Amino acid sequence: MRLPVGQNLTSYTTYTVMFDWAKIKNPRFITEAIASPPLKSAEAIDNKSFQITFDKDLWVWSYFRS
Repeated sequence: MRLPVGQNLTSYTTYTVMFDWAKIKNPRFITEAIASPPLKSAEAIDNKSFQITFDKDLWVWSYFRS
């Protein structure tokens, strides 16, 4: 899923993902607010790529509610 440029998901809102070409078993999800992870550095690799280094290892936990 990709949002149009300039649009963001709103925290604690239920969204439904829909495609004409695919059926998703659990298409609904609720967004939650999270704090930004602390960045150690960010640098451009080329005009299409960049590298980000975080202060600590990150564990990402996500789930979908039906």
